[in-house]
Amino acid sequence: MAIHDTADAANSGLEIVITAGTGSGPTPIAAFDHALIDAGIANYNLLCLSSVLSAGSRVVRRKFQAPQQEEYGHRLYVVLAHLETRIHGESVWAGLGWIQVPDSGKGLLVEIHSTSH
Repeated sequence: MAIHDTADAANSGLEIVITAGTGSGPTPIAAFDHALIDAGIANYNLLCLSSVLSAGSRVVRRKFQAPQQEEYGHRLYVVLAHLETRIHGESVWAGLGWIQVPDSGKGLLVEIHSTSH
């Protein structure tokens, strides 16, 4: 999940983008890098947050699409669900679930992960 601050005078909330990526590689860090590229959040400095959604937040499910060349190296706040394996043939999954109060947009995110073994 990427939190891209779109707040301005006409918009008092945050746009919360639920994005996903998968990756594989010869090392866990290479696989993680490929997953970040797949999710559209590579080339940012990721700052992990706890899982509380502020009032006025809007949740959108899509690949994160920001002008990455102009934002190369910028901060991107994330709630990250992540799991890796070093066991050949094992599958791993990680995901986010969330709930929001309809009137205010306040809510919570939950990180979930599991393996095939």
